[in-house]
Amino acid sequence: MLVLHGASGPDSIDTLLDHLSVGHRVLAPTHPGWGDTQRPDELSSVTDLAAPADPVVSASFGRAYADAVPNARFVLIPDAGHLPMREAPDETLSVIDAFLADETLTKD
Repeated sequence: MLVLHGASGPDSIDTLLDHLSVGHRVLAPTHPGWGDTQRPDELSSVTDLAAPADPVVSASFGRAYADAVPNARFVLIPDAGHLPMREAPDETLSVIDAFLADETLTKD
């Protein structure tokens, strides 16, 4: 089972991980560049989606995050909140499709 955690890292969900690991193999990675982990030297392409109505992660935080990553692209999904795939699926998928169509992502 893969458990992806929030900003406070896997230590914040120790109780959950202990419970799940009784009957399952559990992976709870610390995301590179998160907390005290080393940020990868190079990210080939990053697009950060943000939404003005997100009550959890502000658009200004999304902008600051994108600004902290070299060559990152910041995209605001105007009619969305915290769940842009539910709230503005067409626009969100359009941004994702454009990201995936980027020639720099194509492997040789």
